[in-house]
Amino acid sequence: MTEDEFRRATEQVLHEYSEAGAVILGRAAAVVLRDEPGALHVRLDGPPERRIGQAMIVYGVDRPTAERELKIADRARETYVERWYGVDPHDPRCYDLVIDSTRINVDTCIELIALAATRRARQSPAESPHDNIGHIA
Repeated sequence: MTEDEFRRATEQVLHEYSEAGAVILGRAAAVVLRDEPGALHVRLDGPPERRIGQAMIVYGVDRPTAERELKIADRARETYVERWYGVDPHDPRCYDLVIDSTRINVDTCIELIALAATRRARQSPAESPHDNIGHIA
């Protein structure tokens, strides 16, 4: 399978899962599914230092491990989105909701996402906020 075939197959799966109402994490879903009327695009983020501290607690790892894994994961995500779609994954216009999940506890993040999903479901497709996602030049 070529890289292009892999990307197209991945996009097809994302669309199928989206139509089924699945929660999708990663794979540039915010970009691939930007025109899906029922999709809610959420980015959980926070300053690197707090994300490192959070990872140490959640995963029970030491600081060097958390720092290394954060760098690897962030770079992989950025490279994937930029390479295949020419989009800056940090661009808030890619998302309906951006939450600093290092300052807001998990339960509150879930409540915010659920509320946004409920309200988004009531919007008409013409109200999509993704009409002008910024592309990398």
